[in-house]
Amino acid sequence: MPNHYASSFSRLALTLLLGGSSFAAQAQSLNYAASGATAFTGTYTDLGTTGTLISTSSTDNANSAAQAIGFTFAYNGSTFTQFVLNTNGVVRLGSAAPSTALLYYDNNVNSTNNTDPLNTTSTANVNLLMPFNFDLVSGAGTGGAEYRVATTGTAPNRVCTVQWKNVSDKTGAGVDAPNVTQFANFSFQLRLYETSNRIEFVYGPVTPSSGALSRRYINVGLKGSSVNQGQLVLATKLLSSSWNTTVFQDANYTGSYYSVSNQTLPILGSTYRFVPTVATATRNRATDGFTVQAAPVPFGDHLTLAVQTPAAGPLALTLRDAIGRVVRETVAAAPAGGSSVALPETSGLPAGMYLLTVRQGSDTQVIRVAHE
Repeated sequence: MPNHYASSFSRLALTLLLGGSSFAAQAQSLNYAASGATAFTGTYTDLGTTGTLISTSSTDNANSAAQAIGFTFAYNGSTFTQFVLNTNGVVRLGSAAPSTALLYYDNNVNSTNNTDPLNTTSTANVNLLMPFNFDLVSGAGTGGAEYRVATTGTAPNRVCTVQWKNVSDKTGAGVDAPNVTQFANFSFQLRLYETSNRIEFVYGPVTPSSGALSRRYINVGLKGSSVNQGQLVLATKLLSSSWNTTVFQDANYTGSYYSVSNQTLPILGSTYRFVPTVATATRNRATDGFTVQAAPVPFGDHLTLAVQTPAAGPLALTLRDAIGRVVRETVAAAPAGGSSVALPETSGLPAGMYLLTVRQGSDTQVIRVAHE
């Protein structure tokens, strides 16, 4: 069997080093968590000629130009209308490309050309969606890899589908040379959902290679602004396990990994779904007895607050969008005890994530809410 344990240990050591060096600098939290991720069998529908071909300079390590999502998508405290596709099974949200086209984890410990997106300090490698991040090339006997995007449906329930079609994992090099291609041909999709900001990775048809069984370590999941706790949701799977038994974690790969081989293939339509975290009130400089809860979540044409306060006094309500702009402000009276307060004029707001700050004197609570 190939020896992959030495390189796994190297990845673990680098992960701990990077994670420990940047914890204090990162306070923001990704609006997704492992608790909101599930694995199940859904439906894979090839895009065919629907949508637009995504042009790249190569099918072996290339970033595309910025592509349109077709609607506004909220992620990691920001909103995005574009993305950049990397041929190695990863997307960066926004108009800027990652730091390199060689964006993948390499099991070859002697490799110096590639950049593992999970173990990099580059500020260009943020807001990443990784349905199958590995060193990918064109699959065998298919006419070449194809990349495509299509936005379908009607507002406010459109879906943007990004598709990698007819790709293959590249045979290892250096100390990883014994690990040969496992998927001779493979297709998969990333789906972004308007309003709900749901994310799905959907896996299509796969042709196994005839090579010896090998272990390939794949990056699968979401990255926000760093590799710290609260900025990652990663999938983990044992080499011999079914894709639908995948579990998820809120931390970097440090012992549990996502492994595939030509012996355990995805069921057609295997899906990983990531749902944004449910809005909850976060206490910040609040005395005992001061609580605020918002309903409904997500909200539509109205948002009502259930307020509990030990003393009567005015409430200052400030609603900010995902990039921090104030979109609504109002002041409401609150008696001692329990009361209900409505935030007016919310029906005209764009769909997405918002932060509502509620202040009464020195008491403050911040609530993350979603609008549909």
